[in-house]
Amino acid sequence: MEPETRGSRRMDVVVFYGTREYIVELKIWHGEQAAEEAYEQFAGYLDSRGQKDGYLLSFCSNRKSPRKGRIFQFRGHVIHEVIVAYRDKI
Repeated sequence: MEPETRGSRRMDVVVFYGTREYIVELKIWHGEQAAEEAYEQFAGYLDSRGQKDGYLLSFCSNRKSPRKGRIFQFRGHVIHEVIVAYRDKI
């Protein structure tokens, strides 16, 4: 499900539970610089929905990369981030 933001941009997942909305963004990990751009984009999504917290799930192709989770502040938002290593079978 990809609800639209005010600028016709699309968010990956919005979970509606009772009166709450949970914004979940899915990304492929492309390094620290790309991550900064992803955080900016995600903060914009959260702003457009009037949400303070959001969830960012990134997939990393580095086989040696451990699963990493953290909670941090970014532009007035609380971002719950998990980076998961995956292995291509190709």
